[in-house]
Amino acid sequence: MSQQRDAEGAEGPASGSTEGAARQSTVECGPEVCPAGMCVGRGHVIVYGNPAMISRFGTCVGMPAREALLGLPREAFDLLDAVYARSKPLARSIRYEGRRWRMTSVPRIDAVDGGIYGVSFHMQPVVRAEAGEPSAS
Repeated sequence: MSQQRDAEGAEGPASGSTEGAARQSTVECGPEVCPAGMCVGRGHVIVYGNPAMISRFGTCVGMPAREALLGLPREAFDLLDAVYARSKPLARSIRYEGRRWRMTSVPRIDAVDGGIYGVSFHMQPVVRAEAGEPSAS
């Protein structure tokens, strides 16, 4: 749990927590709405971007994430760095385009030697549920 809190930072509670009367939930999204991608190496060179990622960031395959994913905060890249360094999946809240997003990342592990060779990530916008509504997550 401490690794999740380390990567999540001070921007919000871990998933499933409540904050006063409001709860956080995520909206349903698919490949046209929520950006997702795969990167290789310590420099996070993008090797795949779903349609939502290409729509938001342009043609970014073959570019380092820090150069291609303009507008993402430093915390997003800190998350990718932490996942690559620790070989553990992590998630955190980030601010992008004036709203909160839940960014998750998992290591890409070589099936033969078990070494990490990259990371995959996914971003999903977070919405606040009204008091008394169940969380959609």
